[in-house]
Amino acid sequence: YKFPPGIIVDNHTTQGMLFSTAVFSCMVLNLFPCPFKTPPKWVVWIAAAIMTVSIFFTTSGRSGYLAFMVYTLALIFWKTKGAKRVILTIAVPLVCLAVVTASPLARDTIQKGLSEMQTYQQDKQETAMGLRVIFWKNTLAILKKMEHPLVGYGTDSFKFIYAGQVEGQKGWQGNPT
Repeated sequence: YKFPPGIIVDNHTTQGMLFSTAVFSCMVLNLFPCPFKTPPKWVVWIAAAIMTVSIFFTTSGRSGYLAFMVYTLALIFWKTKGAKRVILTIAVPLVCLAVVTASPLARDTIQKGLSEMQTYQQDKQETAMGLRVIFWKNTLAILKKMEHPLVGYGTDSFKFIYAGQVEGQKGWQGNPT
């Protein structure tokens, strides 16, 4: 698929998100009744395991790590109750944290993101996490001074409102989105 000019696609993020979605699909396929013929459950579990290892050890997309945890927690809330739900809700983030810590690639990727979030104001070049911090800060500022709290600013107006918010800011931090 070719994205339009100006659209930046991070293949690592895309790959991690796709693998996370595929793992979620495998889990749903095995945990819920399915109206159509599926491969044997053990094949689907092996595929999910291989993709899970790939998420944490071969892709550097932080979004994939987060999506994996969110998908897994959603399944826990969907399929479990009582004490089992509480235990799994605590265990899954801890296991994800342990896996991220064990994976040099995941650990380095998260450390890089945290560093970008702390140094975004000094960075001469746009960074992925720095850009997100800028987006959040400017959007929160727009929300705080919202002139039309009930109806907002209107359809397709965010780009114009955001451009007004960043007007006069120097560097990449002043680029409209």
